[in-house]
Amino acid sequence: MYLGLDLSLAGTGVVIIDGSCTILLKAKLKPPDGCIGVDRLFFLHEILKEILTSNDIVFSCIEGPAYGRGDGGRLFELGEWAGIAKLLLFTANIPFILAVPSQLKKYVCGSGKGATKDLIILDVYKKFGEEIRDNDIADAYVLSRIAKDFYSVLKEKDVEVLKYQQEVLNALVKRYGLDQNALLG
Repeated sequence: MYLGLDLSLAGTGVVIIDGSCTILLKAKLKPPDGCIGVDRLFFLHEILKEILTSNDIVFSCIEGPAYGRGDGGRLFELGEWAGIAKLLLFTANIPFILAVPSQLKKYVCGSGKGATKDLIILDVYKKFGEEIRDNDIADAYVLSRIAKDFYSVLKEKDVEVLKYQQEVLNALVKRYGLDQNALLG
C-alpha cells in the first residue's frame, strides 16, 4: 500500500492506495474547532499513528513545503507537524520522499505552474477517474500515486506514466537516488 500525505494544520489529506491504484483510505484529519498548539499536534499525531499502524504501507510521499509563501509563524507550526509526521513514518519503518508543490501539480496537470486547486481536482478526475471534491484529499491522492510509481522505479519495475510524470519521477530519483536506506529523510 502507498500513502500520500498533504500536511495541513487545519485538515491533513490522507490517501492510501494499493498496487492497482484503488483507494483503500481517503480521509481528512481535521482537529476539532478551537484545538490549537500542542493539543492540535497531539490530536494529529494520534490519528496518523493509528493509520500507520493499521495499514501495511510500504512507501509514502509527503507534499514538501512551499518555501516562498512567507507565512512566518504558520510555517513554523506546520514544520512542527511535518516533523511529527516524518518521525511517525520513520518509527513505523515506512520510507518516504517529499514532492514539492510544483512537482505534485506537474504530475497531475502536466505543468507545475498555474495549476489551481480546482484544476487539480478536475485533472484527478480526468486523468485517474477519481472523483474527489476536497483539494487536500485530491493532493494526497496524487502524492499516493507518486509514492507508488517512485517505489516501482526503486524496485526497478517498469512504470507506465506520461512524459511529464516521468520527468517528475526522474527529478525525485535524482534527488533521492535509488538507495532505499537514504529515503528516510
